[in-house]
Amino acid sequence: MGQSSLVIADQVRGRGAGDGSSGKSRRSELLSQAVPVKMQASGAAQGPRAARRLSRTLINLWLDVALLINFLGLGIVSVILQFVFPPGIAAGGWSLWGLNFSQWQSLQFGMLSLLTVGIVVHLMLHWTWVCSVVARNVFGHTDVPDEGLQTIYGVILLIAVLLTGAVFTGLATVTIRMPSVPAADFP
Repeated sequence: MGQSSLVIADQVRGRGAGDGSSGKSRRSELLSQAVPVKMQASGAAQGPRAARRLSRTLINLWLDVALLINFLGLGIVSVILQFVFPPGIAAGGWSLWGLNFSQWQSLQFGMLSLLTVGIVVHLMLHWTWVCSVVARNVFGHTDVPDEGLQTIYGVILLIAVLLTGAVFTGLATVTIRMPSVPAADFP
């Protein structure tokens, strides 16, 4: 065993604690302060490996890669819908790679929804940075709001965005006009 691990073991057993007590409270206190030390004897096992944890940087990288791939796919699907299929109801019955116009539209909406969720997660991961930039550069504050206020600001922003989307969807639903000519008369 290494020198530092022997010292920790002696302290846990109650030796060298200074007050001569070897009570459970002193042991639990020392155990909670003890840091696992790798065994340094020749050929000795290195002890159990710590569980590998993804770093925040690696999570950001994979999220950004996923967002880029989704964005490129969404662009391709949108170009196909805009320029390959005939416009409007004339696309009825047409298909490309086994998918009809309606299925391509559903794919586009699904990819757009996935991109939106990814952007929200990206903003959540960078929310402290966003708050500090806004506080310093927009409002001219030198200090950054604490985490509690940052959370409140984030929830308020999310609610505002969702309400704005709901209002526009509601207005579109209420103000849409039916064609003056019955649908059966269309080619």
